[in-house]
Amino acid sequence: MAGEITATLRRSLVLGNMTIGGESLPFSADYELHLQKLVPANTSAGEFVVTIDVDNLIAIGIVADQECTIKTNVFATPTDTIVLYEDQPLIWVDGDPTGTQFFTSDVTKIFVTTGASATTIKLAAAIDSSPVL
Repeated sequence: MAGEITATLRRSLVLGNMTIGGESLPFSADYELHLQKLVPANTSAGEFVVTIDVDNLIAIGIVADQECTIKTNVFATPTDTIVLYEDQPLIWVDGDPTGTQFFTSDVTKIFVTTGASATTIKLAAAIDSSPVL
């Protein structure tokens, strides 16, 4: 791994006086992707070019401030369909179970469909574009 970018992940669950997790998990990658867009209310298939090679993905997170639906690659026949709920992020890092990775195949575009409110969507990915070096 080239290691030019260093990031930290923290995940925890707090119930009453018990906390599970919360430790800092550092990781490195050599390329990062950021997307932050305000998508107008009642948008159907708002298109954004986003290139993600899932084989080289180190970490990814996506969140929206309103409920919306994300479809990947082709709107009519998407590779993946993801429903994002208001302020509930999806996060995956290398080492998590493969079944929890919400993008199951390479991504070239995402299509966002919103409801009655404008929606801010945020996507961040850490990618190791040269994992053999």
